[in-house]
Amino acid sequence: MLSMEKGHQRRIGDRLPAPLAEARRAELSLDNLIALAVVIACGCEPCAKQTVRRALERGSTLQEVEQTLRVVGTMQALPCLAQAVGPHVLACMEQPLAAAFRTFHEASAVGRRG
Repeated sequence: MLSMEKGHQRRIGDRLPAPLAEARRAELSLDNLIALAVVIACGCEPCAKQTVRRALERGSTLQEVEQTLRVVGTMQALPCLAQAVGPHVLACMEQPLAAAFRTFHEASAVGRRG
């Protein structure tokens, strides 16, 4: 069976050339990381934990997940954001962000052991 990928025919199941495979991995990782930031911003603690796990299962690296959590934490601390959305919104992010960090640390500990 043939498939079109950026104007090229290839058989389904064929491996993508390395640059395309890395670009696709980065695109999927970005999808995972954006979802992680959104569920934290929405205040859903169970979703934050699940989204960390899902991002790692779907190919996001530990470094990418950690950087995303640090960016969200940095953004949460900005006075201009507090002024724009209100302190109650930022307070709703605290528990999901903490839960996401705990899940991340658990996953990174498992990664170091195994």
